[in-house]
Amino acid sequence: MPVLQKVLKGETVRGQPLSVRPEINDANLADCHVLYLSKDRFDGPDGWKLVRAALSAQVLTVSDLENFEVKGGMIALVRQDRRIRPRINIDAVEKAGLRVSAKLLNLATVVRDDGADMKR
Repeated sequence: MPVLQKVLKGETVRGQPLSVRPEINDANLADCHVLYLSKDRFDGPDGWKLVRAALSAQVLTVSDLENFEVKGGMIALVRQDRRIRPRINIDAVEKAGLRVSAKLLNLATVVRDDGADMKR
């Protein structure tokens, strides 16, 4: 996490500073905009509970966990041809009342809740 904190130091989005919080739970989830859940630290049922809470709190969920996007997450980062490619569950994003930029959608494989890929 220290590397990410260094990378984001001084960065802003719409005038608001970006910060990294290593521990997120139900109590402080509302202060979060993007929740990244690493497969190395994903905590099974408690991790999925946090993903569901994030959906209700309109927090974008991202993970490198296999099949994250078809199990309730919004964006999975998948290694493909020595590159990291996003897989976006557009239904989950829309349920949370969020939108994904057209630029990101053009780079991504877009899937639905039923796991079907949408051709873009």
